[in-house]
Amino acid sequence: MMTSRISLAFVLLLLVPSLAQAASRVALIVGNSAYVHAGELPNPKNDAADMAALLKEIGFAVITAIDLDRAGFELKLREFGSALNDAGVALFFYAGHGLQVGGRNYLVPVDAELATPAAMRTELVPLDAVVRAMAASTGYKLIFLDACRNNPLSTNLAQAGDQRATPRAGLAPVGSGADTVISYSAQPGNVAIDGEGRNSPFTKALTTNLRVDADLVSVLARVRNQVRVDTRGKQIPWDHSSLRTAYHLHRDTAPPPVTEATLTWQRVDRSNLIALEAFVRSYPGSPEAEQARNRMTTIPLCISIRVAPDRRLPCVKPVVGRERPGRDPTSFRECTDCPEMVIVPWGRFTMGSPVTEPGRSVGEDQVSIVLPRYFSISQSAVTIAEWEACVTAGGCKPHDRIVGSPEPPDKARAEATFSGAQSYVWWLSAKTGGRYRLPSEAEWEYTIRAGTSTAYWWGSAMVDRPIPASDHPWTIRSTGLEWVADCWTDRISGVPEDGRAQVTGDCSRRVVRGSADAGAASSRSANRGQAPPATGGIGFRVLREYN
Repeated sequence: MMTSRISLAFVLLLLVPSLAQAASRVALIVGNSAYVHAGELPNPKNDAADMAALLKEIGFAVITAIDLDRAGFELKLREFGSALNDAGVALFFYAGHGLQVGGRNYLVPVDAELATPAAMRTELVPLDAVVRAMAASTGYKLIFLDACRNNPLSTNLAQAGDQRATPRAGLAPVGSGADTVISYSAQPGNVAIDGEGRNSPFTKALTTNLRVDADLVSVLARVRNQVRVDTRGKQIPWDHSSLRTAYHLHRDTAPPPVTEATLTWQRVDRSNLIALEAFVRSYPGSPEAEQARNRMTTIPLCISIRVAPDRRLPCVKPVVGRERPGRDPTSFRECTDCPEMVIVPWGRFTMGSPVTEPGRSVGEDQVSIVLPRYFSISQSAVTIAEWEACVTAGGCKPHDRIVGSPEPPDKARAEATFSGAQSYVWWLSAKTGGRYRLPSEAEWEYTIRAGTSTAYWWGSAMVDRPIPASDHPWTIRSTGLEWVADCWTDRISGVPEDGRAQVTGDCSRRVVRGSADAGAASSRSANRGQAPPATGGIGFRVLREYN
């Protein structure tokens, strides 16, 4: 009888499926609260428990781990990876401390001390390790990181003496393969709030909104809005998505099969509008084409700008056209004596003026232009104070600036020859490591127009000009003539269609934009003129390129 019972038990054991066999959706939930060397975080253990309970309700097989040390973290990742064989969905949620070093993200086990630079390798868990563990899943991969909290251990690592190991605030953005979502509790380079209630603001919003059976992208948008309201704008969640179709967390669905469009999409430069348009033309009916269309038409809430390999600026809101009003852009300076900049999105516009426009000059042919990449441009012409920083550093000549202007140096614009303006942008590029240059005349006009097609950015008539003129929808200020990068041509019909500067033509004369007399004709957005490069008394603004 005993033998029969043992045999029956053995047979039943063989018939019980393993986690990997039984579950098409598997989640690893980690909440680290009890930090030995950083003080306790009250919420992560609650965040993990509430997230695990929610996922179990909607059908996930859940591995839950609280207060993992480094060894325990590695064991759980191996268990997670083993459970993902042929899983349709792999989900990882982490609440606790996290940090970025050299643009790479790390999760912090509860026993980490970070007293030496070597501790970064021996005490932390790189996010890459999580991504590798999830590679066993052939389906959707979802990562939620409530890990941007202010980390006191960062001070230990910074004091260890290795500049390469200096941590930065928040987490850095990372790329991913197809059908992956990475959701951060705060925008790249920013610190999240732990919260005063049971949960952090991010997890509270996440567990609330994930209960709704909706596509994940729209759910994360609601999470972002809720956190922004709850923290009074101090925290804005951020996400990266490479989903090819709408995904519903409540539904056990598989991603679409990998096709030629899928493979091509992985190679597309998604920061280039022309490349996205070409992809849509080639694969119009593919799921990836829908992603491309959404990317082309959606201006991000804000953009994280990398200003050094290991440093990013706080998230910056780009400008938007009049057809998409209601959000003020944010300006930024890359350094204390750098020009104040705004981010301008890619787009199409008609350069030049119609033949019926009063004050029009011969040669202002209308040309369809597509600016394929986002860029930033200075809100105003370079000022005397900004020019003086270049002079002090030996990059610019003192005589190329205004002397005796009635305005203060931080308001009065510097005036230079064309070569003087070029000297400034070369110096600024060397100082910051960014790719600064003069704008092309197409980029200059696109910025001044701010999404308008009328003679002036404020409308069709000079008399309607707003007072103050600082009401420009993209917060651009323009006074006087400004150098742009183009060689002079009598007509603009030869301007490159992607908005680049014309480098052929009569380069003994350079294009100048703006108004010399604030008259009705010269104040038009399409107005253009020319001057020999050695001409003084002309201002300029700077443009910074991005990928």
